[in-house]
Amino acid sequence: MEKSSTFRIQLVQHGPSGLQVLRKKVLLRIDADGVAIAGQRLPAPDHLVQKRRLLRLYLPNAHETTVRFADSVGVDACTDQLRIRFPDCRLLPAAAAMPATTDNEADPPSLDEMASMFMYDPGFRRLVQDLHVQIAANEVAGGSMHAIS
Repeated sequence: MEKSSTFRIQLVQHGPSGLQVLRKKVLLRIDADGVAIAGQRLPAPDHLVQKRRLLRLYLPNAHETTVRFADSVGVDACTDQLRIRFPDCRLLPAAAAMPATTDNEADPPSLDEMASMFMYDPGFRRLVQDLHVQIAANEVAGGSMHAIS
């Protein structure tokens, strides 16, 4: 059975009157192939391949998230600026160096190592940074991985 997580989320954007809800309760799915929102697969560049196991391993068992965009254009036009925030979790500080990734399931990276892997980088990597830092914060709060058949 493939390991994945599905969240029911709200899409919001910055508009002239502040944050505005674009749609209510669409599905966000994260699996071995990457990320999909409302059935639309987001592009997964090559540098994500070595990090996908962490997406599965450290997913919190949350019911809702908030997806926030940096500008007021349409959903499709700003998926590369996606930020995913899980409720009730604290942010971990980003370290100065990026450690090597590992595929050893018995020795997963520490929370500090995870936080240091995903410092700010323009473009799609912003999605990966926010996902991993927020997921690491949820792991501190007792989040766990679950399977969707």
